[in-house]
Amino acid sequence: MSKIKSKRYTYARLRRLCCYILVNYKDDAIFDYVRILGFNQTGRTYLKQIKKIC
Repeated sequence: MSKIKSKRYTYARLRRLCCYILVNYKDDAIFDYVRILGFNQTGRTYLKQIKKIC
């Protein structure tokens, strides 16, 4: 980690990337675990669209 750590890539970001690689993280998998806490009219519209697709 010390070899690739730079101003652009901090230790925290590098640790996160390593964890993502270890658990075979995929971008689309995040939506299975997201919990909506609150939203406005735009959020309601978005959720209606997603509900139709899923």
